[in-house]
Amino acid sequence: MTLAKKHYQRLWFPQPGTGGDIPSRAEHGMTRKQFDDAFPVEFWREVVDRIQKEVPDTLLLAEAFWMMEGYFVRSLGMHRVYNSAFMNMLKAEENEKYRLSIKNVLEFNPQILKRYVNFMNNPDEETAIAQFGTDDKYFGVCMMMSTLPGLPMFGHGQIEGFSEKYGMEYKRAYWDESVNTGLVQRHEREIFPLLRKRYLFSDVENFLLYDFYTSDGQVNENVFAYGNRVNDERSLVFYNNKFNETSGWIHTSAAYLENNQLVQKTLGEGLNIERRSDLFICFRDFITGLEYIRSSEEIWNKGLYIELEAFKYRIFVEFRQVQHTAYRPYYDLAVYLNGGGVPAIEAAMDEFIYQPILNALQECINPGSLKWLAWGADDKEVVKSFNDKFDQLVTTVCSFENLEKLTKENIANIYNYYSTVKKMFCDKKGLITNIPKLSKSLSDEINKYFPEKDNERLEGLRIVLMLPFIEGLKRIYYQDKTLAETFLESRLYQKRIKQTLISLGADENIANQETQLIKILTFLNNGLNIDKNNPSLPYFEELFNTKSVQRYLQMNEFNGIVYFNKEQFAHLLFWLAIKYVIHLTQSDKKKITSVKINA
Repeated sequence: MTLAKKHYQRLWFPQPGTGGDIPSRAEHGMTRKQFDDAFPVEFWREVVDRIQKEVPDTLLLAEAFWMMEGYFVRSLGMHRVYNSAFMNMLKAEENEKYRLSIKNVLEFNPQILKRYVNFMNNPDEETAIAQFGTDDKYFGVCMMMSTLPGLPMFGHGQIEGFSEKYGMEYKRAYWDESVNTGLVQRHEREIFPLLRKRYLFSDVENFLLYDFYTSDGQVNENVFAYGNRVNDERSLVFYNNKFNETSGWIHTSAAYLENNQLVQKTLGEGLNIERRSDLFICFRDFITGLEYIRSSEEIWNKGLYIELEAFKYRIFVEFRQVQHTAYRPYYDLAVYLNGGGVPAIEAAMDEFIYQPILNALQECINPGSLKWLAWGADDKEVVKSFNDKFDQLVTTVCSFENLEKLTKENIANIYNYYSTVKKMFCDKKGLITNIPKLSKSLSDEINKYFPEKDNERLEGLRIVLMLPFIEGLKRIYYQDKTLAETFLESRLYQKRIKQTLISLGADENIANQETQLIKILTFLNNGLNIDKNNPSLPYFEELFNTKSVQRYLQMNEFNGIVYFNKEQFAHLLFWLAIKYVIHLTQSDKKKITSVKINA
């Protein structure tokens, strides 16, 4: 820096009348013309030209400050330059100045941006932790460093959260510091994945800086909004470098130089998306994982609306276009979501389409409904309630899927299924307690899983009470082979079942297991049906070849041996035995007294 003409004269040969920064050099002052005659060419320009000629593979990295970073790459030809303005201005929250510096580069020569080495500390400065802290402001600036064109540079101990300065004069660390595990983990979650996508952020060919307009029509200079694109892969980045909340729109980019002309682009042009009323744009938040949907016409006409809390940032990636049709009504979904995010747009679309069926199912298996079906005071009213709920479910599904209603025999069979379950497990002296040949081990398990009345968690009961409804759904869908193949594989039904289980007190793991279990029990019609006519070997061969059973038992193969979870298998056998008892009770109540089940 001190060898640049501007500062060499300022320090050693100050212009007359300026006084100079070194008082003793005032007597050696020179006019600008005298100095230019004595120092006609920049020293670093000569160095760069000579290196380019003699050792062209050398990378030249300049340490520049005093706002001369652009000059060193633009005029002197350095390949890279340390961008101290990034650290200093963002630390001081001089956001308008830094946005202006980016705009100036874009208007002069956008290629200069990718020559910057952006950093948050160096050996001459305080550590990044000392300057930016360890919370949202640090990660917001670090995120910008990772997503702007150029080269991000991390300082010694920055990721670990060290506060002691580091430089060549230090032979060893003097402070006894430990790694900030939380800081490292947040880097791993939010920063490292961005660094693995540097190909999307590092270039300037499609880089655009946007003005962030608030509701009063003013530009919020504290918000950095920019986008980039590589082929069809796009990104949008927002960061609020101020301790206040804000909201607003981006629509038009700042001007940049293209073919010797200043050009501005709209957001629609920047994202390279089509402008059609039937097209919608889906994209994902890189940090939260949520997906969003917006109309392409809205993006073209109005831009994109964003809300940002203090020092918070949003990164949008995985942009894709989808078309509204009668079968995939993305317009209706966008209106329904009203700008909100969901784990997956396509899954949300499926749920939106099947909402009538899912609502009818939810009416049947919600916690309040199951508790009423288990312990309602008036048996006749409870049975009527089940019949009404099931009839409504059948009507809704058949109408929606254009299927024929179940036969009276099938419906009566489901009615009987529920009545059997209620008498066996919900009544004070149910049939299950009157089976003389029931093995003691199974009796003990039944007492464990089917507790006394008014148990809020409905342990045990929540499974058997959902089975009649799911069994009914299975029979409806089995009228169509195509639909039957996907029945209960659909995450939509499983999601509703899981939600009910969690509402009844099951944790995430138990809810997942019981959801799989309900699915298995639904397809194994008669449960553990093993006798002289149904030998055990073929039964278990078929059981272990069922994919849902393999997942439930956590089956895996190692060195030619198949392993499975013993406890899960015992639990499955118990429920298969229960299903068998229900089957026998439902089919022939007299026969049940002569059955012995060893579980």
